Amino acid sequence: FIKFSVGNRKIYEIISPIFPIYVARPPRTPYNALMFIPELLMIIPLLIVLSIFGLSFVFLPTIVAIVRKHRQVVPILILNILLWWTFIAWAVALAWAFVKEDKAPESLPPSQDTVAK
Repeated sequence: FIKFSVGNRKIYEIISPIFPIYVARPPRTPYNALMFIPELLMIIPLLIVLSIFGLSFVFLPTIVAIVRKHRQVVPILILNILLWWTFIAWAVALAWAFVKEDKAPESLPPSQDTVAK
């Protein structure tokens, strides 16, 4: 490369065996990290919405268990927190949240024999 200036513009001559190629480069502006702040501020609401959607998807088994008033909400939540990143554990927690539980048998009334004694 051969560099020369014409006014404010720097011209680079690319030496080629057949003919010279001239490339004009625009003047460089100083790099300023603060110039990207407006773009970042526009992205923040999108990141918040995506985070809420992602967390609600990750904790879907726990949300389902709470809505269905599942008796095992805490174990489902613990499984969800510890192993949410494995799809198999997440699917197991979701299936567990949808399992219909049999109501616990209520205490039986005392029989007449035990009352008489």
